[in-house]
Amino acid sequence: MTFKGIIKKETSNKRLVGLCLIMRQVIRSESRKNGRQCSLLQFETLQYVKENGNPLTNDISRYFFITPSATTFLIDGLVKESFLVRAPDKNDRRIIRIKLTKKGNEFLEKEIKWKLEKLDEIFSVLSKPEKDELEKILKKIIESKKR
Repeated sequence: MTFKGIIKKETSNKRLVGLCLIMRQVIRSESRKNGRQCSLLQFETLQYVKENGNPLTNDISRYFFITPSATTFLIDGLVKESFLVRAPDKNDRRIIRIKLTKKGNEFLEKEIKWKLEKLDEIFSVLSKPEKDELEKILKKIIESKKR
């Protein structure tokens, strides 16, 4: 069944999930259309490394629920693009930390700016009251998961 099929046939919860998945596809499609080369996982990995201060490969694997070999492949691609580097830990040279490079940080900042502009464009079809209501609903869902 396709996401559009879910929206037409299923319960309201499943329709909401389907709509969220379609929104994700819209954002991906916009990224491809505008020549963006970075996948969502690559973008989130760069963001994770920045926010978590030079994590280990295993930290990244656990965070994204991917295998160590998939993580190595992911990081290899980002190292090849010079967005990340592998660096020995200052206290234990056997430990390899993943660090964001200046180029990676600049790329991440540009991507964040671009994504925010795209989201503004996507949400521009909503009126101010609709945006306020959507924000209220999303905050309610987020708060319910913090408990």
